[in-house]
Order: sequence, then structure tokens, then C-alpha cells
Amino acid sequence: MDIKKVSSRMRADWDRRIEHDHRFWMSDGYDSDDAMWRTGERDFEIIARDIPAPHEKTILEIGCGVGRLLRAALSKYLEVIGIDVSEVALKKAGEFLKGTHGLRLIPGNGLDLSEVVDSSVDVVFSFAALCSIPTPIIARYLLESNRVLRDGGLLRLQFYFGE
Repeated sequence: MDIKKVSSRMRADWDRRIEHDHRFWMSDGYDSDDAMWRTGERDFEIIARDIPAPHEKTILEIGCGVGRLLRAALSKYLEVIGIDVSEVALKKAGEFLKGTHGLRLIPGNGLDLSEVVDSSVDVVFSFAALCSIPTPIIARYLLESNRVLRDGGLLRLQFYFGE
């Protein structure tokens, strides 16, 4: 598998999807932006449940899309980092979350977390994004998550496995 070619295809595919309809691909709250944000809060609570002292921590989302879960994280964490292969999604996230303190959006290459410093993050999470990428790239993200996590850091991943 040529992973650089896969990365390029993922970027083009997600850019196209987000340009077409930024809500449909992000959640079940696709009727309105308000519904999208509500589902983001709901889903973030599932991921972030039982994490102590979040206001002192840095959290990173792999596959942040337009920022649906980042918005919920911003009210709870000291620093929030979102990374996504889609530059169109990140641009939309920047528009939605403009003026928020503690937010960093990173254009990802769809292969790793190379733009994130070693041992700089307390929590790495991904909600459904890893379901749409090939297994070898998921493996790379797992290794990269280990690299960027501080000692005692948490990795929380959500996958859809069907009915």
C-alpha cells in the first residue's frame, strides 16, 4: 500500500465531502448547526468521562473535522488541539471557533502526528474518524499517540463496528 497516495486520496475525499455538506459527515446532528453542536457536546462527554482535572490538561483530537467536539472541549481544557487531513474542514473549524482561547488547529498529513511535540499532550482522542481510514494508518496513529502523550496520558478512541 502506498500510504502517501492513500493520504492524498483521503484529503481530496474529505475536502469534497466537507465542501458539499459540513454537517452530514460529522454527526447525526445534521439538521442544523445547533443540532451538530449538541451532538458534539453529547459525544465529547462520552469520550471525556472520568478524566480528572481537565482544566489543567492539553487534549488532542485526531480527525477533528469542523470542530464539533473541539467546541465542547474548549470549555473544559486548558489547551485543545485539533488535527485533520481536510484543510477545508479545518478552515470551517477556524470559522466556527474563531476567537476562542487555547485552540490550535493543525493540518495533518493523514499519516501521523508529526506536527505535535513529543510528550506534550495529556489526552488523545478520536471519535469515529479512525473508522474511515486503512488499518496500517490506524496503527501509525496509535504509535504516534504514544509518542505525543505525557507519562500517564490517556488515549480514548471510538469506533463504529456495526449493529
